Amino acid sequence: LMAELEHDEAISALSSLTPRSLSSSFSHRHTTELLRSCRQVLVVLDDELIFSKRLWCCYELFVAREENIPIVVWPDRTSDLEVISKQIQHMDLDTATGEDEDEAKLLSKLIETNWGLSRVCSVLSELLSEKFQFFVEAFKLMMSERTKGEPLQARDIARLRALQQ
Repeated sequence: LMAELEHDEAISALSSLTPRSLSSSFSHRHTTELLRSCRQVLVVLDDELIFSKRLWCCYELFVAREENIPIVVWPDRTSDLEVISKQIQHMDLDTATGEDEDEAKLLSKLIETNWGLSRVCSVLSELLSEKFQFFVEAFKLMMSERTKGEPLQARDIARLRALQQ
């Protein structure tokens, strides 16, 4: 999960924060403010849907969605699209972890208290399914418009990203 930031101060603020340093001074408001300074959030999907096993990533993605920050999904080039689709359908945040046990407890409590873990999981699964399906359809359309053997160009990638927003 990666956020594209607009402001230098947000970049330095993010780089100075780690899950461990936030475990004692965590603030939902602070996370929301940092995410609001982003132009978009990029979720790189792999066959194992690794981000979904990390509470911080799930929390940040959920907050980004709640704050209407544009979210773009981008499958890793070595991933199998069918495997990713199945992983999204079977997301389970109950097994997601934190940097350490204290962080996991803090984030789990925050999520459960404010929205419910099952609701966040359901919302993220639905969001990712929709964004991923759109990516697949846009990619198919783009591929059908290319001539056989024509390599994927930077403009094609830019077009895909633009279509997702």
